[in-house]
Amino acid sequence: MKLKTNTMILAIAAFLVAGGAVYWEVSKTNRDVSEQSTLETQDNLYAFKEDEVSQLEVTPEKGITLKFQRTEAKFPETWKMTSPEAKIADEAAITFLLDQLVSSKSEKTVTVNKEEWSDFGITPDNPRTQVTLSNGTVHQILLGGETFDKKNLYAVVDQSLPFPEDVTVSIVPTTLLDAVQRPLKEWEYDPDDLPSVPATPKTNTRSKDDVTPPASKPEPAPAEPKKEATPESND
Repeated sequence: MKLKTNTMILAIAAFLVAGGAVYWEVSKTNRDVSEQSTLETQDNLYAFKEDEVSQLEVTPEKGITLKFQRTEAKFPETWKMTSPEAKIADEAAITFLLDQLVSSKSEKTVTVNKEEWSDFGITPDNPRTQVTLSNGTVHQILLGGETFDKKNLYAVVDQSLPFPEDVTVSIVPTTLLDAVQRPLKEWEYDPDDLPSVPATPKTNTRSKDDVTPPASKPEPAPAEPKKEATPESND
């Protein structure tokens, strides 16, 4: 009887262990699927399109703000710089920045109190960007420090300066910082950056058969022999 009892206890224990292992595995799988689903369903940072942007302000560092205006002209004068100088802007630099803004994903993280801003690298002097759409809507983003894995950045999205005591911090790609922090020269249009197209030499495509031979000169007619004069006879 004692042997049967021990066997039953061992069988119940084995069942509980097996059941616990199955539960843990199923739970882990569900968590992984949930996390993956969250990553795949992240919203875009912004909902506007590139061609809706009419004005752009870029502050790559403290004390420097670049202002750009979209024009009706074609390349290379699609964008003009209005500040700090009036110049034709480099369309490639602006297009890259706008592409990063409209294609980047946004993951909401946490509401951060002013006392915790430094933990996320958030200061009012950080690089930032402001876009104005053709309908007058304004969007802003201030970039903060790197995440712990150095694969992304913390950022404050659509909260104008001065910030309130509590700000919502999002995670954005590091490529946004690359798009913002450019030297002034890279924001200006430089025609020398365009590849030169070598002139194509003109070639004669006519075949030999198409060539008309020059007209031959006519041979001169043979000269007539001179007639000898006949002496007159005297009667």
